[in-house]
Amino acid sequence: MPFITHLDADGVISLALLLRARGEMPARFSSPTRILHDICQLVPKYHEEELFVTDISGSPLALRAASLFRKATWIDHHRWEVGEPPENVEVIVDPSAPSAASVVARYLGVQDPLVEIANQIDTNSIVDEEAARLRMYIAYLRRNRSGRSLGSALYGLAKKLAEGGLEEVLEENDEKIREFEEWMRNIMPRILKKTRIVLVDGLKVAFYETTESLPIFVVYESLKDHPEGPFDIIVVSFYRIRDGKISTKLEFRTMNQLNLLPLSRLFGGGGHERAAGATVDGLVDIEMLVRAIKGVYSK
Repeated sequence: MPFITHLDADGVISLALLLRARGEMPARFSSPTRILHDICQLVPKYHEEELFVTDISGSPLALRAASLFRKATWIDHHRWEVGEPPENVEVIVDPSAPSAASVVARYLGVQDPLVEIANQIDTNSIVDEEAARLRMYIAYLRRNRSGRSLGSALYGLAKKLAEGGLEEVLEENDEKIREFEEWMRNIMPRILKKTRIVLVDGLKVAFYETTESLPIFVVYESLKDHPEGPFDIIVVSFYRIRDGKISTKLEFRTMNQLNLLPLSRLFGGGGHERAAGATVDGLVDIEMLVRAIKGVYSK
């Protein structure tokens, strides 16, 4: 039974719950922009088996690709239009759920303390130290590994969590977590310095542009104590150049309960009302974003 999930804490914990309930399974860590590719990659070898997908928004085309398996179960908590899925694809989407892991646990009929960890991390409302440290450890892995190496590390983490080893994981990787904390402390002043604050028709918007891959929560945490905060919208623009072509990954967050989905959908993205994003071919600069914000939120 192949499994595809997002490469964040919610995705890892969703996998851990399935591993505990169903045993070993081949797994891939994906994203909304790669999900169709990853499903198609698995079809030749696993089409006679059941496919599980969690914590990733789908599309009509991705659902049709999933129907090439004997059966597919797609569990998520992002807000996206499901439409009428193929007969052999079961889609369980609950946008009111704080995490995909909570929907997976409900589907499996289990209660697990890992779900509360996923809830805290995915809603950026961390209370427990274990949640903070697990988030930093996963961020460390994503910063220091890539490709199959990252996938292998995240799968190993999910397996240990499935075996009840959260405390062991955090203890074994304490040095790596501390290393990430130190990196985070060092980069925060640079984020504050480079962030541009713009008042857009009464909305206070913080823009941060970068070519560096870094977790969005690091930017959010950096701006918590900004003298001009709190911000109605935080926009982080990640610029990437591959094969001579530029693309822009946009991440939107709010500190004031603003609904960000209309903004993300304007760029072909999705997510949650308070945390959304999109990936766009080409360069999306601040001036374009300001016009987009005006178009969405101006009365």
